[in-house]
Amino acid sequence: MDNFINLVVFFPFFLIAIMFHEVAHGYAALRAGDDTAKHSGRLTLNPIAHIDPVGLVFFIISAMAGVGFGWAKPVPVNPARFRNFKRDFIVVSIAGVAANLALILFTVLTIKLLMMAGVLELGADGSIYGESAAAQYIRMVVMRFIALNGILIVFNLIPIPPLDGSKVLMMLLPPRQAVALARIEPFGFLILLAGLWFGVFDILFRGALYAVMSFAYYIFIL
Repeated sequence: MDNFINLVVFFPFFLIAIMFHEVAHGYAALRAGDDTAKHSGRLTLNPIAHIDPVGLVFFIISAMAGVGFGWAKPVPVNPARFRNFKRDFIVVSIAGVAANLALILFTVLTIKLLMMAGVLELGADGSIYGESAAAQYIRMVVMRFIALNGILIVFNLIPIPPLDGSKVLMMLLPPRQAVALARIEPFGFLILLAGLWFGVFDILFRGALYAVMSFAYYIFIL
């Protein structure tokens, strides 16, 4: 029952994280000269436009298990329209993780301001405390939101097509190796899904959690 409540409470924040990730890709592509995402209706903050059915189901299942991880529908991009192909391809590829990093920074700084205002306080164990019901709600959501964005950053930087990390790597590799990496893409989704299901990427996720939580705690105690 607790996990179901957590699912309901946390679901809007999951949508925010994946929505900003994809919209950032689209806006970066637009600035680079490609308006495909714009004409596809993907430069919107309406989460329905970005929901991927499989990613949503995976989030629900994992959230019920106490984790909560999923993904959005990729924004369509036409690299042939980029003004500077290599540079713009890299910028568009990392725009999503940059958006997730911005969400982490915004959340941490917001909590810091609430702590400075006396609404929240930091316990000796690093937990956020507050007397009001709103403070308790913030305590429950904020760390999960920070953690989710951290995991999304690390996950999307995995160099397996079609993830963002693979696209950056393709631009940095010699042509022969880049083509070899691109050939993995038809099988990439199944590889990633299997890796998620069997916990292959757990060590990366734990590292991401440790990094973002350590960063948040450092900001909180300043």
